[in-house]
Amino acid sequence: MGDEVIDFQIGRRLILKTMKLKTADFLVLVIASIPLIYWLQVGHIMPDRVPTHWNIRGQADAWQSRDDLPVFLAVLAGVGILLYIILRTLKKIDPKRSAQLNEATAIKVGVGIVTMITMLGLLMLYAPLKGYDIVSGVFLLISLFFAFLGNVMYNIKQNYFIGIRLPWTLDSEDNWTRTHRLAGVLWFVGGICCAALTFLVTPQSMAPVFFTVAISLLIIPSVYSFLLFRRSKG
Repeated sequence: MGDEVIDFQIGRRLILKTMKLKTADFLVLVIASIPLIYWLQVGHIMPDRVPTHWNIRGQADAWQSRDDLPVFLAVLAGVGILLYIILRTLKKIDPKRSAQLNEATAIKVGVGIVTMITMLGLLMLYAPLKGYDIVSGVFLLISLFFAFLGNVMYNIKQNYFIGIRLPWTLDSEDNWTRTHRLAGVLWFVGGICCAALTFLVTPQSMAPVFFTVAISLLIIPSVYSFLLFRRSKG
């Protein structure tokens, strides 16, 4: 009787886990398809040419014709879905999977990436129609994505694929944990501050500020991790 109860509980957990994965997969497909659905509604009133890339000064330097835009959006969606699939399967090839990389965390990051790519696609369609400054929108989306990653990073477990993967963080779980808790706070605060700045300054003024903050978010945790390593060695 006891073995039957245990088998039932294990089976129930597997079913619930499978349902959660299928829900996440379905959600990703829905999110990724939103720009194409929006294009079906507004494609006939889009300009003949739509900018798809901008230089650091906020000037468009690559364009797509209105008729080719669905292909471009489909490629964006495909990239997002591919990245999600890769992240979802990371645990199977992570040498530390026995105790560390949380599958739910990897899926959360994957859904976040797909959502950001979807928002970029929508922005690409919305901006030409409404006269919105797309460069400010891009800075806003990336800043919010940094804040999202900071929230994830704060509690992420040691692994070889997601996070600040330095020799010292991979060698020591304590170094990993302390480095990512600092990085999580910095990325979240930095992302929110940059997002707020997009409403206060011009895109041209925002660019140097954004890149300075982005570089700092990488350098500060890396230096902190190295100092922890030096301290641990006496």
